[in-house]
Amino acid sequence: FFATHGCPSCQHAMKWNVQRFHYEAVGGCLIWTLRTSLGDDVWTDDTEDAWVWVFNAISKTMSDAGDEVLEAKEKKNEDEPGRRSSWQKSMRASFSLDEEIDEIQNQENKKLEHDIIVPRDQTNAKSIRSQIRAGVTNRNEIELRPESTALLIIDIQVELCKVDHDSPHLAYAMEKFPSMIENIRKLISAMRSNQTELEESSQRGSDIIFAYCEALTDDSRDASLDYKLSGYALSNLPCPSKPAQFVDGIEPIPGRDIRMKKTSCSVFQSTNIDYVLRNLNVEQLIICGQATDQAVESACRNAADRGYLVTIPKDACFAQSGNDHVKGLHGMSGFSRQLSSNDVLRELRPL
Repeated sequence: FFATHGCPSCQHAMKWNVQRFHYEAVGGCLIWTLRTSLGDDVWTDDTEDAWVWVFNAISKTMSDAGDEVLEAKEKKNEDEPGRRSSWQKSMRASFSLDEEIDEIQNQENKKLEHDIIVPRDQTNAKSIRSQIRAGVTNRNEIELRPESTALLIIDIQVELCKVDHDSPHLAYAMEKFPSMIENIRKLISAMRSNQTELEESSQRGSDIIFAYCEALTDDSRDASLDYKLSGYALSNLPCPSKPAQFVDGIEPIPGRDIRMKKTSCSVFQSTNIDYVLRNLNVEQLIICGQATDQAVESACRNAADRGYLVTIPKDACFAQSGNDHVKGLHGMSGFSRQLSSNDVLRELRPL
């Protein structure tokens, strides 16, 4: 059929001198890409077997069709001596129909499933998600892995860290806010140490992400409607002409740490953080900052819904009052592990 109808794909294959073993390499790359992209939830053994069978069938059809085209040209040229070009001779040699060569090619095709394809267990060796069993795995049993973890620090900036001396919760703020700052500094230090150790072994991980309020325009017209309705401070955010200022000791290193300017309560709503985290191969998020019952809780819920394993260091978060803090922790209880900063540090230290 292909020989008589002039299959365009076969003609291209002839033009580019495609040989049987080329299909094997392409097939191996295709299966590996599908497996790693789709993950174990979608990509099963049956799915892989089906794809391998289909690809082998297609590649065999293409190869056989190419042979038919060459045979047809060969026969035609035998009727017209002297017109065969050196190109046709080389193509004939490339697609030799010698039985011994065919047998070798058939054996190589059978190896496609085993030799060329990256083993499934090797592909997902570092995937935490692939080891989770629905209804069985307990989120509290999944400890942090430095190579899979990122630290997300929310709204720790000078503009949002001013003490309200008229607040009825002033005593609480004066005690808990400095404690939160110190605990976040410790978390940053641990993450930087792990990042350095990973880099020394040619690995990546333990990234630090700073999410902070800053508008794209000087008049904050791009801020969310909710921020426009939330008082002067949030409706007049730091901006390009007056950038956000970070708190001493909690500052991003340019070119190393990641900055996320946000104009909404949740960093997942007004930035591309989900896209960035996936590019970094992050599976676990440590989320800290302020306010526990607002931006931190919103980020926690959004992250959990997007498939990230969230850990909340309780004493590295702050709210306007003790009740608000407890309320925020309660709202995140079904979406995260909640530990003390010291417990988080114990999990981060060993590499």
